[in-house]
Amino acid sequence: MAKNRNLEEQAYQHIRRAIIARRWQPGTRLFEPQIAQELAISRTPVRNALRRLAADGMVALNANLGAQVMEPSQKLIRDTYFMREIIEPQAAALACRQARPSDTERLEELRDEEVAAFRARDLERYMEVNDAFHLLIASLADNGVLENAVRRHLTMTNVFLSLLDPFYTIGQDEMDSFREHGDIVRHIARGDGESARAAMVIHIRSSRSCLRVSRIADGPS
Repeated sequence: MAKNRNLEEQAYQHIRRAIIARRWQPGTRLFEPQIAQELAISRTPVRNALRRLAADGMVALNANLGAQVMEPSQKLIRDTYFMREIIEPQAAALACRQARPSDTERLEELRDEEVAAFRARDLERYMEVNDAFHLLIASLADNGVLENAVRRHLTMTNVFLSLLDPFYTIGQDEMDSFREHGDIVRHIARGDGESARAAMVIHIRSSRSCLRVSRIADGPS
């Protein structure tokens, strides 16, 4: 049983990292036998890994086509960022009431770790640190329902980043998110809720504008 779980995790990480590295483009079919052969394992752990990735939103499972790399529609992207623009500015404003110096210091550390991940062109690490930054702010809002909503929408945003963000091709001076994160931290440190709220709105809109969505469908999924 433990061996099966390890093989499933191996397949899960292999496929996930291949998607993040843009080895497979949105809509690419993922064939269980081919992946199993690459990893020298049976198809069962690969199938289970694909189901997990479907739950994460990175893979779509279709009865006729099988597994495919997720191809998010423009509507799904708009809807996700619409929700983030509602909940995360409120979280930033509420965080100003609770944040201690140690919290803002940690936010600054996370921003520095983001820069390091970008310089290394490590998108997986970058997303991990970006999540930690936004979730720390959400936790400081002291509202578990809001924090869970932020977590859920960050998970979907990471799918978009993996598939559509120009992370691998732009220069550091073009990465507005570092400056925007710095602005958010400064406002939280000062306890300025309205400025923190406004800075988060700017950041989320900027993040969405960076995605290369011109060639994807504008359907319901």
